[in-house]
Amino acid sequence: MENIKAREIVSKDFEKIDYDASIGDAIKKFKKRKVLYVFKDKEFKGVLLDRKVIKPRIDPKAKIKKFVYSVPKISMDTNLVKMAKLMIENNIKNIPVFDKEKMVGIVDQDMILKRVIKKELGNKKISEVMTRDLILINEGDVLARVINIFHEYNISHLPVVDDRGELVGIVRMFDILREVTAPLDSIEAGTYISEKRSRLNTPVRKIMDTTVETINNKAKIKEGIEKMISRGVVYLVVTDGRNIVGIVTGKDLLEQIAIPKKGKGFYITFSGIGTIFEREEMLKELEVVLQKYAKILKSGDVFVYFKKLKETPQGKKVYNCRIRMGTEGGFFVATDNGLGPQDAFYLTLDHLERELYQHKDMMMSRSYDKEFLKNIGLWGD
Repeated sequence: MENIKAREIVSKDFEKIDYDASIGDAIKKFKKRKVLYVFKDKEFKGVLLDRKVIKPRIDPKAKIKKFVYSVPKISMDTNLVKMAKLMIENNIKNIPVFDKEKMVGIVDQDMILKRVIKKELGNKKISEVMTRDLILINEGDVLARVINIFHEYNISHLPVVDDRGELVGIVRMFDILREVTAPLDSIEAGTYISEKRSRLNTPVRKIMDTTVETINNKAKIKEGIEKMISRGVVYLVVTDGRNIVGIVTGKDLLEQIAIPKKGKGFYITFSGIGTIFEREEMLKELEVVLQKYAKILKSGDVFVYFKKLKETPQGKKVYNCRIRMGTEGGFFVATDNGLGPQDAFYLTLDHLERELYQHKDMMMSRSYDKEFLKNIGLWGD
């Protein structure tokens, strides 16, 4: 995969928007695109993401320049593994491609996944890469709660269940964007706030998509990629035939591409954190925990995600940290919020270590039981 370069998959099919345009202008374009590429004259300024403008207090007449998101630029010779890693680290699904100083196109998540569908990755089972810590919402939940979940967990779609726990739909970020923000573009200023509050109390059942793309947990990843691309979705709800057991997204699959295929040990990626100093300090603490449980974990991949949530009344910044580990010894996820990224990280690491300790204790108990049964002749070699 490292031999595949951006020049082989680059696309010129992307949507531009002017730096001085309004949120209302952007919303109209979001009906066809998830990402808009922002230019001031001919200068590339960054991207506008639909998830960045789904906030209850954003006026559609506001200028988009306040919400432009800086993204890394890649050259025509950037390889596939590097592209996947940049997408994960920056929490994006598209990267602009430059030839010297000129933007010549983009590479998106689907382009990368199409190129690896016949590789070793394609034959893995969906259950090996799916996210098990699934968040579900009830069809009676209101949009205000869903927006908070989207921002807190940095996700863009949620499976919807009824009171019996059965899957009845999916709600996407764009569904809320269309319901809450777009219709308010023409509302007079005096009624704007009250109208928006009313829409935030809309139950999910009124806007959810009742067509949900699912896949069996025993299916292969290549089947999942084909289904995502053919149906034009970025997720698949995973079932065991009857029950919901997880969800798989494009990010989950990109994680597998970004992992080096040579060598042992742990491969660690940080996403959403600021300075190199912060990363180095956290990396040291994480490595201590990984080495402590190395005998049961053996080797694997660790992804540490950060999301800035809000500020307290005292002006302190609240962050969410999520650590996701896929190892030979099992799959582990921990998350928590804290005042600043380091506080959030250490709280999350504490949760993770407790989970690892419980797993180690369970494994030791099983090993003891096995040896005992061997000794009394009830366990064959």
